[in-house]
Parts: sequence; structure tokens; C-alpha cells
Amino acid sequence: MSTPPPDAAAFATFGYAVVRGMLTAAECRSVAAELTEAFRQAYPDLASRRLPAWLPGLADATPCSARLTADDERLWRLSQQLLGCETLPCPPEVAWLSGITPWHYDDPLGLRGVKFLVYVSGPATGVRLLPMSHTSPQRERVREFLTANVGKGLRAQTSTEAVEREVVPAVPVTVEPGDIVAIDLHVWHCYGVRHPRVLWAPEFLAWPVEPAQALGLEEKFAAVAAAGATDGGGPEWPVWREWLRATDASEARRRAVEMLRSAGAFRHGRDLR
Repeated sequence: MSTPPPDAAAFATFGYAVVRGMLTAAECRSVAAELTEAFRQAYPDLASRRLPAWLPGLADATPCSARLTADDERLWRLSQQLLGCETLPCPPEVAWLSGITPWHYDDPLGLRGVKFLVYVSGPATGVRLLPMSHTSPQRERVREFLTANVGKGLRAQTSTEAVEREVVPAVPVTVEPGDIVAIDLHVWHCYGVRHPRVLWAPEFLAWPVEPAQALGLEEKFAAVAAAGATDGGGPEWPVWREWLRATDASEARRRAVEMLRSAGAFRHGRDLR
């Protein structure tokens, strides 16, 4: 890292942290190249389709993404440091995006975890974060504020109007390839620039310590198992199976697999055929 590791207490308080130079320029180029090709495979209409497009990043076609998820351990260790507990690596969310992303947070299930936002295709100047919005009752009050100032019901959560009008007193973050924005799964954030970008977003979930958390984790993994379905006309994209069957898996990956199996990640066998 080119900067000291972020402070866990600050992350818990504000809901985010920025780590500069976490990945190398070569790693970012590799991830960007493999994701671009992966999207072309999964979405034959990519050149003409309206964005966004989404894929999980543990396939043979995304080897750098798969390696960085657990084999490399830098991100996995960072997630444990930020959350102060054991964590479970999820398939990275990879996105081909364009346009403004509305205000939102990433977890409806009440899970504890951290997501790393990594823009690998070029500098990102449009990231906006709302510090301390990840805990109750602040999180609900932000929703109420958006509803009152933008629209009613779901429209407030899907409209770009709040971003365009800058009605939320957000913190802007500019990142270069290799920089990482670590966010709590419940912190409100958006993206306020219209240019296309490739986002690579590994996610790590806290090990469940209560029955409700275990149930939420099971629901999460059921959704993960369905993440390989695309609307691009290509075949179903691998979620877990290619990552699991690797014959040269590292010790770190084998440990991750055992932890994920214990947490019930592979009970949904759709992707394991």
C-alpha cells in the first residue's frame, strides 16, 4: 500500500475508507482487460446495448479477479481488519456502467460486511459518499429525506434527480486505478458522472454470530447462486464452480472454500452442476 492501512474505528464511525495504491497498475490493467473480454463473451450485444451489464468475477475467464478475491489475501485481510472479525469472500461484482448511479446502499438483508469499489478502467471522479449514513436511524432518515425532496416511494431510490440537483451533502471521492474505496454495505452512495466505466467490487461478509445473521447469509447466497444469469443472450455465467474446481488452489482459497461451505454458501446447487 502507498498509504497506511485505514483505521477500523474510523471505518466503523464513518462507514467508508479510501486506500490509495492498494493494487498495482499492472493488476488493474489485467482486471480491466479480462473483464472487458468477459462482458463481450456474456453479452454478445454489448456494443449496442444500453448499459449496465453485470457479472460475477470468479470464472476461469476472469483469473486475476478470482486470484485477488482470496488467493492473494490482501483484500481479504483488509476486510477482516476493517470489520474486526472473520469474513467470507463473495464473488466480486463486476459492472459495465454508464450514466449517473442513483443514491442507494447495497444490502437489504441486514448483513454486516464491506464492499471494495475499484474502478479499473480509468480515474473515477464521480463517487459520492454520505458519511455516517450506514447506521440506524440515520440510514432511514436519509431515505425519508430523499422521498421528501425527490419523489414518493421507490422513485426516490431510483431517480437520478437527487444526484443531479446535489440535494445530499455528499463527500466527493476521486480515485485512480489501484485505489480502493471500502464502504460499509449500508452506507448511502452514488456516482455522479455520466461517462462509461468498469467497476470491480469484491465483497466480504462478516461471519454470522446470531441466528438472524445466518438466515440473512443463506438468503444472500441464494441470490449469489443466481447471479450467473445474464440478459445478453449468452450462456449462464459461472458463479462458483470454476473457482471451486481449480486443481492448483492456494491454501488461502482452500480455507475460504471450507469457511464458505460451513456458512452454507454451496447449498444452492444451480451453479455447481
